[in-house]
Amino acid sequence: MLVTSSVVQELSQRAKVEEAVALYALVLGLKNMTVLIGTKTEERMVGDLMGVEMVGEWSRGPGKQEWEDFMQRFREMLGEDA
Repeated sequence: MLVTSSVVQELSQRAKVEEAVALYALVLGLKNMTVLIGTKTEERMVGDLMGVEMVGEWSRGPGKQEWEDFMQRFREMLGEDA
């Protein structure tokens, strides 16, 4: 399961977001992807989107190099070319 992978777990810890949000951010980082999530409440949806924005801010700031490393590992895990 992707959400329990080491890359998702580590990103979650480094960016200080939930694991599902970390996975969401990684998938969006693949570009040309749309994520359909099963969030049932508006509150949860807003929280998820805020979490993705937190990852974005972290990845453009102090976590820039780590983010690139996480994305490379995620692509490799999916069998994509890095």
